[in-house]
Amino acid sequence: MNTLQKTVMAFGVSALTLISSGSALAVDNQHVGKITTFHLNAEISGRDACIRMLPAVPAPGANGWACLYNTNPLRNQINTMMREAYERARPCTIGWNTTLPEGNANIIFVECR
Repeated sequence: MNTLQKTVMAFGVSALTLISSGSALAVDNQHVGKITTFHLNAEISGRDACIRMLPAVPAPGANGWACLYNTNPLRNQINTMMREAYERARPCTIGWNTTLPEGNANIIFVECR
């Protein structure tokens, strides 16, 4: 098992621990699909990768976009996972809890197969 898989596994175990201990992980929306666009833009401060998926991400006002922001403590691992899933055309599940003012779904977790 590589470092990325171990990190994601640790996050999953932590999430399950929170849920089983009575705390809920705040995930309002989930979506399954393949990443069709992997977008990076250095001029947008505080934002890492944005993705589009097929079928399209159904977040209101997002025009199909879901983005990862630098407030996510797993952003480096999630960026790597999404890029690899894009390159290999692997299906992923993304989760978001808010749609930000610019309309993008704010990615909080990713699971790719």
